[in-house]
Amino acid sequence: MKRFLILLAAVCCTLPMAAQWGRRPTPNDTLKSTRVLPDGKVLFQIYAPEAKTVSVSGDLPWNAPVKFEKAENGVWKGVCEGLGNGVFRYSFNVDGVRVQDPKAPLSAEQSSLLTVGESYVKDVPHGAVAQRFYFSKTLGEMRRLHVWTPAGYEKSADKLPVLYLIHGGGDNDASWPGVGAAGWILDNLLAAGKMVPMIVVMPNGTINVPNEVPPFAEDMFTSIIPFVEANYNVKTDAGSRAVAGLSMGGMETMEVLLPARPGSRRGIRPPQGQGERRDDEQAVQAPGVHPGRSHRHRLPELQEHPRAAGQGRPQVRVHGKRPGRP
Repeated sequence: MKRFLILLAAVCCTLPMAAQWGRRPTPNDTLKSTRVLPDGKVLFQIYAPEAKTVSVSGDLPWNAPVKFEKAENGVWKGVCEGLGNGVFRYSFNVDGVRVQDPKAPLSAEQSSLLTVGESYVKDVPHGAVAQRFYFSKTLGEMRRLHVWTPAGYEKSADKLPVLYLIHGGGDNDASWPGVGAAGWILDNLLAAGKMVPMIVVMPNGTINVPNEVPPFAEDMFTSIIPFVEANYNVKTDAGSRAVAGLSMGGMETMEVLLPARPGSRRGIRPPQGQGERRDDEQAVQAPGVHPGRSHRHRLPELQEHPRAAGQGRPQVRVHGKRPGRP
């Protein structure tokens, strides 16, 4: 029965991605919109197969406009010269319309937000959402994540459990605290006594490779979890960690939680030597998996707490708007 539940959970996590992954691939899927070349010049690229003209503007040399040419695959390319070291603003112009770079790392954070109905911001004690940067041993680069800590955490000596909350496809670590309103929702749930005090870590599950799920899971074990446990006052036993994900994040959740399989590239195991290979009894609790909702799994499960709803296991849920696309 447990094997069936694991298989069912994997299928349910995959279904929301079927439409996205079933479409025809385009050069935009792995396109890097900006590249600093060895000679210091900067290559700008944008996928616009139907466009007639493309240009770029911003904090760029005004006396040397970038000239773009369209490749057969629909990618427009232009080289900028004369930039020194520093940070520069820029935007594309496609057929006379200013366009923010859709492939920029912060593109998902530049969208305008519309709130319909009652605001999530209540008169309750508020926690803090912090941007943190860590070095990924898996990817060999600096990566960002967001961390929500509950109100009063700074003065508390209590060690807290951790929920790792992963966004959906096409988004990044700013999606849950942004359009997902996770920080405000968590403040409200905690103030109402509907959740256990915890830390919520929102990592960036988007990696610019054809299959980003396996390297993200590797990054969780080798870099993200060790970073959190080295920098926050948290419980470090497997029973005090939980992981949940939306759509693509659900697939990354399953990659983290599924037990090692014969012939697999690596075994999935709790970090810090807390076990080699988990059997089905320890693997996945998979109730309520549903397309379009934050999929709830345990690593393996949180401890019982009197403030949790009901008398059994605490139910860790985040009720709110979906962060962007599934």
